[in-house]
Amino acid sequence: MYTFTLLFVYNFLQFLAFIPAILFAFISSSLHHKYQGRILSRLGLSKNIILSPNNDDDLVIWIHALSVGEVTSAVPLVRCIYESRPDITVIFSATTSAGRRIANKCIAPYVTEVIDGPLDFLFTIKRYIHAIRPSLFVLVETDFWPNWLNILHLHGIPTMLVNGRISEKSWKAYTRLRLFFKSMFRTFTLISMQTKEDSNKMIKLGVEPNRIAILGNLKYDTALYLQSIPEKITITRNELGIRKDNQIWICGSTHEGEESIIFDAFNKIRTQLPNLLLILAPRNIERSFDISNMAQSYGLSTAFRSKNDTLLTNNLLLVDTIGELVHLYKFADIAFVGGSLVPQGGHNPLEPAAYKVPVVFGPHMEDFREISNELKHHGGAITVQGVDELAAIVTRFLQDKEFHNHASSAAAQLIKDNAGVAVAHLHMIERMTRSYNSTGS
Repeated sequence: MYTFTLLFVYNFLQFLAFIPAILFAFISSSLHHKYQGRILSRLGLSKNIILSPNNDDDLVIWIHALSVGEVTSAVPLVRCIYESRPDITVIFSATTSAGRRIANKCIAPYVTEVIDGPLDFLFTIKRYIHAIRPSLFVLVETDFWPNWLNILHLHGIPTMLVNGRISEKSWKAYTRLRLFFKSMFRTFTLISMQTKEDSNKMIKLGVEPNRIAILGNLKYDTALYLQSIPEKITITRNELGIRKDNQIWICGSTHEGEESIIFDAFNKIRTQLPNLLLILAPRNIERSFDISNMAQSYGLSTAFRSKNDTLLTNNLLLVDTIGELVHLYKFADIAFVGGSLVPQGGHNPLEPAAYKVPVVFGPHMEDFREISNELKHHGGAITVQGVDELAAIVTRFLQDKEFHNHASSAAAQLIKDNAGVAVAHLHMIERMTRSYNSTGS
């Protein structure tokens, strides 16, 4: 599938990197024991990579996701497989450590095993495939690796891309390296894209139309499925220190450059609504200490979720934990979705919308363009520019009950109308596995 030259150059560079990677693994292991198992596993050097099925006739699906966003997108799909086809063995892998932690919480109850995703070395990929022996490989959204996909193709293992999308940034890269990506995408047996626009871009890259299906966006189902995770029940208003007279503004997945705008807007709003409290979850929790210092300069007192601090004596709760934000949205009266006031492409606005929370975001929602446009069109979200608009819109949502209720109902209805994407994917997966079994592969 790949041109010989491209693949040869890629693997030559991989060969040069393999020995340093092994050395790094053992050095890191000796210095930090917590990294030992993960690094060796990702290199394919762990003795217990996964639990291989005992029967060669077992139907085994290997599902892979990159990080937190892709793992959460996969939740409704793996749960749908678990509930509808308990006979299928599902191995789930995640690339990043944060993605692995979320998978352990949200995915593990519905799959046979959760493992670390392999590095794209020929030796490593072959070890993983030999251990898992998949009947079908499913990739969620992104994390394309040439050796991985090519070896699956050479072994005759069907591969499916689910929840596929092409952002403007990715489209520029794909067209700039058209030959490379065309060859890689054509290794997929089936590519499931979120929208017609995404599908057309794949066709322009040279993928045959009969390899492409438009099955919708799994994130609509994800928003509903995440609410049913037992962990959400354990978090209470009392635990967070929220009083009955408090209104809550949650700002999720914020990026550098947004917190100063949020804090400025928060102080403006509190002149009219003094009982308003702010819950802020930075995209990168390592920034929490710096954000706390910034908040202090705005006269705000900070509670840290990781320390079980409360809002009883503070007006800002920093969510410096992984995986809790989606469960905290149930306490929100209004939500702001980060990565949108600065050019970061935005984040998933359906998570608060699923809790009937009106959503506000900035103009940079490129990575969620279709969803954000649909939310705005139905009245569940509003785009703002800068401090003054943010403060004005949040204030209106908090003061105007009719305005708030309309947006709340619209957001929830949009998700309800678009649910069922996981089932559509399951039907396609069943069709592909039947076809694979009938070939005797």
